[in-house]
Amino acid sequence: IGLTIDSLQNQKIAAEVAYRSFSAFYKKHQEQFSYALKQKVIETAESIVKIFPAHGRKSDHLKELKTLMEESPQSAETRR
Repeated sequence: IGLTIDSLQNQKIAAEVAYRSFSAFYKKHQEQFSYALKQKVIETAESIVKIFPAHGRKSDHLKELKTLMEESPQSAETRR
């Protein structure tokens, strides 16, 4: 994860672009994301926000990510 963050920063990729890219990938491949993996993604995103505080639109990405993960088929039924 650290390498990815460094790469995105070095390439000056905007948070919006990075989030949209992940969101598109997730929507195409959401069947590959188990409940446990989605929980890890959210935990990691929360940790990143603590390390790199964001304000305004950037802080909305965490909320959007949580919504995205909750709306997918693996949200409740596979955690049993």
